[in-house]
Amino acid sequence: MKTRTLLFANIVVFGIIAGIAAFLFLPLPQEKERHDKLPAFGMEGLAYTDLNDEVMILNVFSSWCPPCRAEHPLLLKLSKEHGIPLYGIAFQDTKENIDAYLEELGNPYKQVGMDYGGLLVKAVPETMILMKDHTIYWHVRGPLNEQVIHEQVLPLIEKLRNGTELQ
Repeated sequence: MKTRTLLFANIVVFGIIAGIAAFLFLPLPQEKERHDKLPAFGMEGLAYTDLNDEVMILNVFSSWCPPCRAEHPLLLKLSKEHGIPLYGIAFQDTKENIDAYLEELGNPYKQVGMDYGGLLVKAVPETMILMKDHTIYWHVRGPLNEQVIHEQVLPLIEKLRNGTELQ
């Protein structure tokens, strides 16, 4: 009986570890080519009309969010190495905490707005690729990873920048 219980416990522990590993290392699901318009908004530090680059990324994050901290080096890389304009929305956080967070980790954003009450989203992180007309071409809930950036984000941004027809 003890052997069966021990075997069952090992199987359960293995299943939990495998589930966590799959979540951390597999690409996230994405919402393909939504083509919805970003709703008009205004908040401390950022307004709808500030989002005026031809192609840009809008990233919603918080200083208290571990997945946001994990994806932050990738956002820095997108901004600095790939020249992609990033705008940030700090979700349910304080200006002091956001300033300290960006001072510690680096600031990839052109501008950061303070969304104290969940105006645009209900959880973090969230990332969207937008065009100047505020059309959302790609949207993901959850942290970005290298695979998602190289297989989805960068190819889509290149297509949008080149005016290539999306399929």
